[in-house]
Amino acid sequence: MDAKGIFLSLQLLDILTTISFLSLGIQEMNLVVKWFMENVGTLEGLLLIKLFAFVLFIVAVLFKKDKVIVRANYFYAVLVSWNLFCIYVG
Repeated sequence: MDAKGIFLSLQLLDILTTISFLSLGIQEMNLVVKWFMENVGTLEGLLLIKLFAFVLFIVAVLFKKDKVIVRANYFYAVLVSWNLFCIYVG
């Protein structure tokens, strides 16, 4: 799987793990995501943030900025790992 496929997979995993830890009563720590979830709606706010990430992904693809996508993958891999840790602890 290439960096683009990994990015899209990590986005899906981020959504699923975030929903999972929220259902356990664990609070969202990212203040921007938390604001959107509180002011737009939990799922709607989360999906809006993911839409923003997807738009940035499309821009990176169009401008052939593969290194940006790879760096984002590292970030989201850590984020998903953190979510899984929170689920485990919670």
